Amino acid sequence: MKKFVLFINKGTGIELLKHLIKNRIHPELVLTQTPYDSYCINKNKFIKIKYFLSRIIHRKNYLELYDVYFLCRKNKIEVISEKYTNDAFLIEKCKQLNVNLGIIFTYGTIIKKKIIDSFSQGIINYHPSLLPSHRGIDPLFWTIYNEEEYSGITFHFIDESIDKGVILFQKQYKLRESESVASLGTTLSKIGADELLYYLQKEKFREFDLQGINFKIEESYESGVTENFFCIDENSSSEKIRKLFKACFSTYKPYIQMGSEKIEFSRYEIISENSSNISDKNFVINRSDKYFDVNTSDNRIIKLYI
Repeated sequence: MKKFVLFINKGTGIELLKHLIKNRIHPELVLTQTPYDSYCINKNKFIKIKYFLSRIIHRKNYLELYDVYFLCRKNKIEVISEKYTNDAFLIEKCKQLNVNLGIIFTYGTIIKKKIIDSFSQGIINYHPSLLPSHRGIDPLFWTIYNEEEYSGITFHFIDESIDKGVILFQKQYKLRESESVASLGTTLSKIGADELLYYLQKEKFREFDLQGINFKIEESYESGVTENFFCIDENSSSEKIRKLFKACFSTYKPYIQMGSEKIEFSRYEIISENSSNISDKNFVINRSDKYFDVNTSDNRIIKLYI
């Protein structure tokens, strides 16, 4: 079985790590977020003491927040901070461990060329879309927001470009009617974890046939989703509002900015298909502590529930 380094995020990567451990596969080294990231390079003794006291007092929160780190420690898997991702220390560490393969599974740090070149067997990345569709950040959001019928996973070698390396494996997935960003991410991660396990056990990916994919894969690149994208204002159409609520996730929710006040909403309802006969042409027509009635750019009235 191949020896490998695993680059993985806390939270989103925990299920993969559990899956590997359950099947008796342990990476030689894991890079992830650790509870001492902001303290490990600080030489101030007072700050270090404060940190360790905080860990004792808030132990449960630390265990949940840094789940990947603590699971590695529990299973005696060597783990270091993601802060070393592009550091010469990682290159030396891999030499000591005699590891020449890297695997990325949901990881937030871009790996630089000097690190990529140090892995003689390359670095393989898991991406939750059928590349070259939805290259870049937040492919799950854009898949749901664009109301696409199909998605899928891709494993590919990484290079200096973003999501353009040689494709090793792809698998299609048909979205359900009720699919959300969260459910799609969970489903694709499970598919990816199964296929990665197969690769590590067999030292090859399954054969895949692009002819079996039911739609034309078109190249696209999207930047990361920002909070501003979820802002509802007088230029927002009812269609955009509908899609925002369908694609919202834990990080951002649709909101209205009223001066310095930001009001987030949990759901919406169309209460009038035509506002042209309404005398009040303001964007916000009614407001209470439970909801806002707004006039959309396509002349509909929508009730936004707080």
